[in-house]
Amino acid sequence: MQRLNSTDSMNPELQKYLHFAAKDWGFFQLINHGVSSSAVEKMKSKIQKFFQLPLEEKAKFEQLPGDTDGFGQLFVVSDEQKLDWADMFCLKTSPTHLRKPIFSKLFLSFR
Repeated sequence: MQRLNSTDSMNPELQKYLHFAAKDWGFFQLINHGVSSSAVEKMKSKIQKFFQLPLEEKAKFEQLPGDTDGFGQLFVVSDEQKLDWADMFCLKTSPTHLRKPIFSKLFLSFR
């Protein structure tokens, strides 16, 4: 993360590797992001507890049509895509103006 925030982020080689990871692998690991490992572990624990809730409870956080924030399923982006079932819970947290009203519905320990 520090390298992306520095003047090195204009480095074409760094941009090439980041693009490759996102495009060909679909994800990458970001290190040196400044979030403590205890905060990451707490988030993992809270989201695991969320997915253990009954469907009726999770449905209170359902995605609205045309939106990706909230509880829902992965969406189909092409006819060739495998259609494995996968529940997801998506929230935009930053910048704060992108946060949706669903945040106010979240249980306090998760907010």
